[in-house]
Amino acid sequence: MIGELLEFARAKESWLVVSTAAIVFLVVARWITLTMRGAPSRSGRRRAERRETGSAAASRSIPVTASVPASPAPPSTTESGRRLREPFPDPRDAAILRLDSHKWLDRNLQDTDVFEVEALQTLRERLGPADFKSGASATEPRGVVVWFGTDRQREASHIVRFSGERAQARRPSDTMTYGTAYVTLPPGHVTGRIEQRRRWQIFADPEDARRFVVIHPPQILSLERFFDDIALHVRDASRKDVLVFVHGYNVSFDDGLKRLAQIAVDLGFDGAPVLYSWPSEHRARDYGVDAANIRWTASHLEAFLGNVIKRTKAERIYLLAHSLGNDAVTTVLQLLRRSMSTDDVRPMFRHVVLAAPDIDGGTFETTATEITPLAQLVTLYAAATDRALLLSGGPVHGHPRAGQATGGLVVVPPMETIDATGIDSSFLKHSYFGSADPLLSDMHALLFKDERAAERYGLLHNDTNPRGRFWQFAPRGH
Repeated sequence: MIGELLEFARAKESWLVVSTAAIVFLVVARWITLTMRGAPSRSGRRRAERRETGSAAASRSIPVTASVPASPAPPSTTESGRRLREPFPDPRDAAILRLDSHKWLDRNLQDTDVFEVEALQTLRERLGPADFKSGASATEPRGVVVWFGTDRQREASHIVRFSGERAQARRPSDTMTYGTAYVTLPPGHVTGRIEQRRRWQIFADPEDARRFVVIHPPQILSLERFFDDIALHVRDASRKDVLVFVHGYNVSFDDGLKRLAQIAVDLGFDGAPVLYSWPSEHRARDYGVDAANIRWTASHLEAFLGNVIKRTKAERIYLLAHSLGNDAVTTVLQLLRRSMSTDDVRPMFRHVVLAAPDIDGGTFETTATEITPLAQLVTLYAAATDRALLLSGGPVHGHPRAGQATGGLVVVPPMETIDATGIDSSFLKHSYFGSADPLLSDMHALLFKDERAAERYGLLHNDTNPRGRFWQFAPRGH
């Protein structure tokens, strides 16, 4: 059959037919290989995994301590009634493993050589607090609930999906859509990585939760239910925290969910991770459209953050913005600052983190002075090797961006500026805020230990900038 098809392809001299013949040949060859090896089918593997999961749950005898807070249970069904693809184990397993590790450290620190104490203490810091329930499991997919608010247009589909277009609503108050999504990270998840199917993995199932980051169908909530849910989670969490993430240019709705879920797990975040997703077109050529949309979304973000502050009952609110998302965030913070009288100015956020901001560097110097009183600490991460901002600051805008370190960092005390040059090994070197180990570690110490740059391990101060001191990541092995 294959030989005849190839002969037909050569006779017709059609690239389409040749391509079809090649794909058929690969599929048949793969099927023959699996048959000869006796490999189980995909459905057979799933049935075996379900049996293993069930037997493991039945044999588990480790008690859950009172210090480990209950995690919100993942939804078992979607809006349309379709059941999720796979059952997942108790999400508190990672916390039990972390708690056991701390107990082991306690025993060894009582009877150890003085030269080993520092190494063990460093290991304890890397583990994080014993009551964190986040962290990737080595044997099972790790799930995290992400709350989202978006002014994207919802697609016409039985599954909740959002496009890169602006939401069309009859009333301005209906522009925003709220909901939750259950996102799972695969066993053995690597810190800083979003595991997803590559283009060459044509036989891989993109919804295989044991190999890739998977978003299970989101659930739409009313505005009241949305903020009530966050408040309930915050009340029951060991840390009463909310982390709001505003993504940047060329990011789809799904990509924003995956990135926030990955950051929440890698940081061991115990509070409520909240995504604000504005209508990015998710196409590199549509930078101009994204730049217009980020201005359009600013009023919606202002109302959204106002509700987060008033209705979540969080003790600490962290605001993280990346790339072009910083444009809307700084605009909103300016509006909030100008709406207050001098006597009413107070910190509304515990920390504001501006990562690789794609906004004019000269304009930002004035903006930074205005917004710093609204947070206990504002931190700027910039890099000279950020190729996306080099393009934005050169041919596109003609002026350096605030997230660039070339030509002089933006240093505006009391805001702290961190030079992240050299820590990202990716091609564009623009997403280091969520993918580089040194920065994730630094952000953990910043957000959850409230350590200033001078106190954080791995940072070296630099006094060469006439505007003030900034910090750089220490070289490896320093």
